[in-house]
Amino acid sequence: MKSIIEEHLVILHSLLFLLNRAEKPIGRHKLFKMMYFAEKKSLATYGRPLTTDRYVAMKYGPVPSIAYRFIQTLEGNDNYMSDYIPFLSSHLELMNDHKVSAKSHYDPDELSQSDIQFLEESFDENYHLSFTELTEKSHDLAWNSADKNTNMSTYEIAKAAGATDDTISYLLEFLELQKSSLITRAS
Repeated sequence: MKSIIEEHLVILHSLLFLLNRAEKPIGRHKLFKMMYFAEKKSLATYGRPLTTDRYVAMKYGPVPSIAYRFIQTLEGNDNYMSDYIPFLSSHLELMNDHKVSAKSHYDPDELSQSDIQFLEESFDENYHLSFTELTEKSHDLAWNSADKNTNMSTYEIAKAAGATDDTISYLLEFLELQKSSLITRAS
């Protein structure tokens, strides 16, 4: 049986990829929005999620719930992953100004080539944007269709990303199979 962290290594290494690319600490808001936009690209292109994370419709846009819990755990505000504080703190460092810094490099074996491509594209398109610009950009149809402070629909995120009908059909089949545990992310 996989540990909580093993189930979410792609999330950790996606965060590390973006932090490594920046070569300096990134604000949580910007980091989470770049994750969201990479996720949208994966859904629109291949009809599969980039990570196992779920996005919550928060006031300033979508927030990846597991990535957020990593941060909350390191702050001592979430006991869900408290057993993994040494592991998380060996990879991520929290700064006083709500920024996150990488303490290690991402593992390319944990990310597919398309994952890396979408993360690179998201970084290039969004790193330079301000808090307000990222907030406005992330307040898309998927965010608007969700009740605030609840999980956003992966289907709605794919639609907001411009996925074709065929891609959305594939995504719905993928999600249904994933629910029944017949496939994993690596499939």
